Amino acid sequence: TIVSRFEKMDADKKKREENGQTFMSSSYGQLKASYELYKAQEGRTKKAGTLVSLVRNLEIFVPMILAICALLVLISGVVHAASQS
Repeated sequence: TIVSRFEKMDADKKKREENGQTFMSSSYGQLKASYELYKAQEGRTKKAGTLVSLVRNLEIFVPMILAICALLVLISGVVHAASQS
């Protein structure tokens, strides 16, 4: 509701400024501050979600990559030992 109230009040403010009126509601400043806090929190939440997704992917792919590297080293060692025999 904060977003819709602020957007409506901001549009009303712009209309009034275009018509040369400067009267603003006393709650505009408080509503604008609440709106900015909401938007900042929304941005932090989105960033946190992105980071959680990244960590989940790393938890899957890093062990897989290390396992493949270990397998390649093992195969290389076996081939090297077999070629020396």
